[in-house]
Amino acid sequence: AALPLGLDLHRLGKVIDWDDIGSAGGWDDETARDWVLRRGNAEIEAHVTDAVVRGGLMTRTDTMSALELQFLLVSFFGAELFTFDHGVGVLPAAMAAKLDVRLNTRVTQVEEHEGGVRVSSIGIGGGEVTEDAEACVIALSGHDMAVVHPGLPAEHREIMRNTAYVALIRISMALDRRPAETSMFLALSERAHPDLCGLFPD
Repeated sequence: AALPLGLDLHRLGKVIDWDDIGSAGGWDDETARDWVLRRGNAEIEAHVTDAVVRGGLMTRTDTMSALELQFLLVSFFGAELFTFDHGVGVLPAAMAAKLDVRLNTRVTQVEEHEGGVRVSSIGIGGGEVTEDAEACVIALSGHDMAVVHPGLPAEHREIMRNTAYVALIRISMALDRRPAETSMFLALSERAHPDLCGLFPD
């Protein structure tokens, strides 16, 4: 029953650049749930893809684009995962070591201009500072990004305005013995539990 889904992923892999998901707009025409029901069946949707989407992204298949699920299946589960000997914090620490990192600083505006960007911010002293750079990565939520980026195109601003975020509640419980379960992570479908997305039986 899952063969048609696999065939779709194989075909899409030949025509879509997964490193530029924005270029695949012509394929973004149904929800993940609709795609799985159309090309698979209700059992796969209820027990497999629903669990993958809830456990991996904490969202629902009826609100998620099929293209997003396809990207997840091809780029995440179809690739080798890696980590660092001393934890994932090694990467941001190495990057920060070569940057001018300023804490307690709030960016107020990012303006694009010919040749680069102009970034305004307010630091500990309270005065606003404006600096020019070749490029800028705005690492904020979509809503906050739209506030500091006045040059954001109208269609992108509308997307950010309609972007919904979910709240993640993590509960840790101490156990008197190691669980018999050997899996590192268990993704749960809505049928398994309506409010619980996943378990780390560590």
